Amino acid sequence: MTDEISHQVWQWLLDPHHILEDLLVRDADGKAVGMAHIRACLRPRLL
Repeated sequence: MTDEISHQVWQWLLDPHHILEDLLVRDADGKAVGMAHIRACLRPRLL
């Protein structure tokens, strides 16, 4: 991943109006141990 792409993703994550969000996982001591970025995705209707 380039610095440019990394910067763009962080800008999206910090923008409260952007569809991209993140989840942060912390251990028992509160130390961050993982992160995932997510976005809403429409599901097709099952017939």
